[in-house]
Amino acid sequence: MMYLSVIFIWFFLTYCSTWRKPLRLTRIDYVGNEFKTNGFYYNRSLGNFLVYVNGIYLHGGTGQESLDAITYKWTKSKFSESDFLNKTAMDWGVFQINYPSILIEHWHGGDVGTPYPTATYHGKILNDTTIVLYDWPTGQDTFYYHPMSPKPDSTNRFIK
Repeated sequence: MMYLSVIFIWFFLTYCSTWRKPLRLTRIDYVGNEFKTNGFYYNRSLGNFLVYVNGIYLHGGTGQESLDAITYKWTKSKFSESDFLNKTAMDWGVFQINYPSILIEHWHGGDVGTPYPTATYHGKILNDTTIVLYDWPTGQDTFYYHPMSPKPDSTNRFIK
């Protein structure tokens, strides 16, 4: 009985921590030049996200104090470390471009014991440094490009 309990706990901790609904979008390499990918995008409330040329999206959350704080988060804090970013599927996703439209889907936090749900954002690329997302959690919002180097590695165990 003890053996079964240990197996159950191991299974729960290993698999349930990454339990997630499948993404509807597929990862497609971005080969265009309609918008920049060598930094991050932020809004007025300092919500932010990263996009990569391999079609990966990484949600950065909200509530940072400044652009410098966002840059620090992604380049020097634990969030910049690949092993930290690979602990959970939350915030990883993909994007697709059908210029001028952008479509983003990513996993976000859900209730304990349930799969990570996905969030989908539709938007429009206004120019190579400005994106409007129509269904951001706070409603329509405009995101502006900010250069950053190096960016955290987009390699993760959730999206191939």
